[in-house]
Amino acid sequence: VYGSVFYLLTGFHGMHVVVGTIWLMVSLVRLWRGEFSSQRHFGFEACIWYWHFVDVVWVALWCLVYVWFGGWLYMWWFKMWDGDVYTFKYPDAKPSWYAYIQEEHAPSWYKVPNHLKA
Repeated sequence: VYGSVFYLLTGFHGMHVVVGTIWLMVSLVRLWRGEFSSQRHFGFEACIWYWHFVDVVWVALWCLVYVWFGGWLYMWWFKMWDGDVYTFKYPDAKPSWYAYIQEEHAPSWYKVPNHLKA
C-alpha cells in the first residue's frame, strides 16, 4: 500500500509542478510581450498563487511521506500503544469507529477477526 500511495501522491504533485512550470513559462512570455500592466495582471498573480500553493502542498507531502510513512511517527504510535496499534485500551474510551473490535459494540454484520479478539 505504501508504494501505491507514494507514487499516487508524488505523481499528482509532479503533475501539478509540470502544470505550474508551463504556466510560469507562458506568463514569462506574456510579460515579455507587455501583456501585463499595473492594472491588468490577474493571470500573472494567479500563476504566483498557484505556484505557492504547490509549494505548500510539497511541504505537507514531505511531512506525510517521509515523516509519517517513513516510520518516525508510526514507531511513536506503536510504542505509545505498547505494540498494539489496532486496538485502544485506555479506560475513558467511548464506543466509536474503533469499538467494533469489541464484540459487544459490533453490528450484527461485523465479524471480528480472531487475531484481533481481546
